[in-house]
Amino acid sequence: MLRGDIMRIRTLFLVLSLSVFTSLFVSAENLTNLNIGLESKLSNEGFIEISGKEFKVEYESGERVFKVEGDIYAVVSNKYYLMVSKVFDSYEDAKEVVDLYKNAKPVYIGNEEWKVYIGEYSSDKEAREDFDLVYEINPDMDHEVLRNNYRRISIMSGDGEEFIIDSRDDNLFFDSNYKFEFLEDKYRGKFGFVRKNDNDLILINRIDINNYLKSVVPSEMPALWEKEALKAQAVAARNYTYLNMSKHIEEGYNLCDTVHCQVYKGVMTEHKNSSEAVMETEGDLLYYGDNLVETYFFARSGGATEDSENVWSKEVDYLRSVEDEFEQDEIWLINPDKEISSIEIKDYYNSGSVASIYINKKEYKKANGRYFLGLRSNKYRIKSFEGKVYANILGMSNNNRPYEDINIFSNDKKLKKVYILGVDENIKEIDYESGTDGLIIEGIGYGHGVGMSQMGANEYAKRNYTYKQILSHYYTGSIVKGEAIDE
Repeated sequence: MLRGDIMRIRTLFLVLSLSVFTSLFVSAENLTNLNIGLESKLSNEGFIEISGKEFKVEYESGERVFKVEGDIYAVVSNKYYLMVSKVFDSYEDAKEVVDLYKNAKPVYIGNEEWKVYIGEYSSDKEAREDFDLVYEINPDMDHEVLRNNYRRISIMSGDGEEFIIDSRDDNLFFDSNYKFEFLEDKYRGKFGFVRKNDNDLILINRIDINNYLKSVVPSEMPALWEKEALKAQAVAARNYTYLNMSKHIEEGYNLCDTVHCQVYKGVMTEHKNSSEAVMETEGDLLYYGDNLVETYFFARSGGATEDSENVWSKEVDYLRSVEDEFEQDEIWLINPDKEISSIEIKDYYNSGSVASIYINKKEYKKANGRYFLGLRSNKYRIKSFEGKVYANILGMSNNNRPYEDINIFSNDKKLKKVYILGVDENIKEIDYESGTDGLIIEGIGYGHGVGMSQMGANEYAKRNYTYKQILSHYYTGSIVKGEAIDE
């Protein structure tokens, strides 16, 4: 199954910030570990369990803090606490103070610093009732009541270790030294936890970029496709990763695992072919001049890609319409589930996409008509409407425009055959297909059409084009720079 049209969804977010130039040269050495929020597995019950035998608890720097054994349980904490005001420089120092109290826990507050929380209370009033008792236990330290901040996560391990994460700046991570399993899926790297809101708990997978891309590439493009196409997809995915490192930074991680960013499913999607494509392009990034390219891609073009301004708002030098000479058209038919009283296509772009369409007497420009009608692409024509049955003559004329200008239709549905004189002066027989009284739309292509066609890339690869040639074709004037470049 193709995943190319996923960019249509993420585009709604990205188009607001699309620009011709994006930052200066970025070294591949600058990016090592990523924090991926597994939003597709979000727990709205406020509880996550990770099975395992032994885990090292580490700071984001990789420094080991302590070790726990058995399964890990993470639970949202909406309680009030009494807090020891002192900040501790280590987990061990906090633990010494914890042992003074009956019901206290060490708390990670970020920046490799710790505090101590005492008790669990349902209200401020209930916490204050124990204030004097707690103070008497340790009068040398100040105490205060801590309100609920909808950020805290309580952690418990199988060996009885308990602590709280209450950090706005960074996180603690758990390392099993190999892989960990969550809801029947396996992941490489480390894991941590973050609260999205009141009761939603998200698992974070901390992973290096190569292992991340080994899962992303086959999730976006079939792993059995041509190697050079997979390598082009790997570079495109690497560019996207670099350019969107802060997309979820306010939520506590870099990228999510859904189509909002890039589809990431852990070990289960890895394949030898796509993994080799990732490693054979390790460090490679696509540039236009000294700036990283926004590597938009989609499933299939229907013969030509789109100029960026014909889909979104900005004209981008490297996102120009180019011909997809080897891609084979795949015609689709759709009966839109809309109340349509009138419909008329007014204009096309040179690429063959609809530039203007009137639906119910309202004009939709660019791809807005496509989204309103729920179509696979912006290359389409009206096949039948209100008993008018159009001949099936979808295709491109000699000026690269669809044959919409020469629609032939029958009001009585008795049309049997249509013959047209082609641009090569040969008579072409066009089969008639029965229409309906409803709206039938016929089209080609799949996706927004800007950037690289995945199907087209695979066809170029079949004809011995390299991944660098494929990328430079779809992203006009671009060049690959990085460790995998032949000198």
